[in-house]
Amino acid sequence: MGKSPHCGLITPLESLWVEIQPFLLQHGYKLRPRYHPNWKPSWKKPWNFYKLTFECPDYLSILRYNIMDAIRVSDGARVVMKRVFLEEDNVPLLEYLNSPEMRKDPRNNTVPLFEVIPLPEQCGLAKSRDSAVLLIMPLLFPLATWSFPFQHVKEVVEALDQLIQGIVFLHEHRIAHRDACYLNYMMDPTNTIPSSFHFGDRTRQPDGISPVVYKDRCSASPVKYYMIDYETADYFPPNVGSVGRYGQVKTVPEMSLDVPYDPFKLDVYQLGCQVQEFFEVCSFPTQYHSTTDYQLLDKEYDGLEFLQPLCEAMMYHTPDSRLTAAESFQKFQELLSSLEPAYLSHEIWLKDCTAAERRAIQRAMHSPPTVKRTGVFASCKKRKDNRELYFRASIELHIGCTQLPLASNGITYKDRCSIERVRYCMITLETADYFPPKVGSVGRYSQVRDIPDMSTTIPYYPFKLDIYWAVMPYRDPNARLTAAERRQKFQDLSSSLKPAYLSQKIWSKRYDPDEGLAMRVRVAR
Repeated sequence: MGKSPHCGLITPLESLWVEIQPFLLQHGYKLRPRYHPNWKPSWKKPWNFYKLTFECPDYLSILRYNIMDAIRVSDGARVVMKRVFLEEDNVPLLEYLNSPEMRKDPRNNTVPLFEVIPLPEQCGLAKSRDSAVLLIMPLLFPLATWSFPFQHVKEVVEALDQLIQGIVFLHEHRIAHRDACYLNYMMDPTNTIPSSFHFGDRTRQPDGISPVVYKDRCSASPVKYYMIDYETADYFPPNVGSVGRYGQVKTVPEMSLDVPYDPFKLDVYQLGCQVQEFFEVCSFPTQYHSTTDYQLLDKEYDGLEFLQPLCEAMMYHTPDSRLTAAESFQKFQELLSSLEPAYLSHEIWLKDCTAAERRAIQRAMHSPPTVKRTGVFASCKKRKDNRELYFRASIELHIGCTQLPLASNGITYKDRCSIERVRYCMITLETADYFPPKVGSVGRYSQVRDIPDMSTTIPYYPFKLDIYWAVMPYRDPNARLTAAERRQKFQDLSSSLKPAYLSQKIWSKRYDPDEGLAMRVRVAR
């Protein structure tokens, strides 16, 4: 299969960060090599000729164009930059919550704000607005992901304790967040993810290749949790209500575009929805962002049913009957006091997590990256010793409805020759079309972009396009065989082979002899 020469290159939105890379360096922040003005894709260099594009760390881009990761030059700390506008994102409120006086309160779990850098008005990222700034914050990890879920009751209790107290702290200062929902809760990964992670793919280490190594939250306790995204937050004097629809949860009963409602009870309801997600499938619709980092959406755990009374009290349909944030914390403490101390160490798992997925997660949390593993990639030093675990876990994640068995020693393959007939199929037919005789195609299609006859203005023969992409890269379309002629030629070549030659083993040139032996052992099982 051909590979587009444009695959993995800088997108127009990413180029906005390339433009300000020298400016950021002057302010003491270094972007990844991908966003340097003189960057050239590493996969196009001669020594990486046989590498797949996604195997190169500079292939990974960003998830949202207005958020970028960087290194603080002064101390090597990893930070996140978010482009916002002063009049839209309530930056003064975020600065107030980060003032020394407010930081004295341990309940304050507002995301730390290191610096606010005004952007030059003429740069593309500023959109010609003088109010554009970059918020510099620490690199945080989502509350929980598929690869790093909660595993003990104590971990959930510690998280909820901090999250509820954080809302209590805000409300005591008459600040309502108004988006106290799942995606705005983050975790400090300093102690729980010793390997750190890549901002463009949270399942990989910063090298962009090795799988992330996690540490049990109980062994890293206490873990610090934060709230982010304060653009909807605001100060509300007594007897002043909120108007409008805010947050990821859109079914808060009292939300209205014209009738004022209590913004503090809105926070309680939204946080109650987060509590509900821990022990049952939520029926309320939500508006989430991209889930490319495998965040847990509507995933429930076994063993957390004791939280149900708290959830019900925080989500009463009538705001007047709903608990306040302070009352919610008091009820939470009462529920905890009714638990046996040993129960806090009770192991919990996602209800729909298969045994195979559990094993993959446990291996990722208990196997340091230097430990060798048996399998296809075990002897290939250049691919990292722990690549097989990442490979197998990725298959479990991405294969969709066809769940492959994940045995303790990896996937077991069956030799294709031992199967009577293997069926191969073509997918992705959105570019396919019917063409009557003498009707050409116009436009640029497929993953291969260097087909000589493709044009956005001049019609070309679409059937010869298919042949070029598959097996016959003659530049002159008239010199290419048709599909029928190509099949005939293929049969002529096949008939010239000796029958015994069809049973000859073949190996990819990319595998060394040891890898070939490992694969033969795997297939022979």
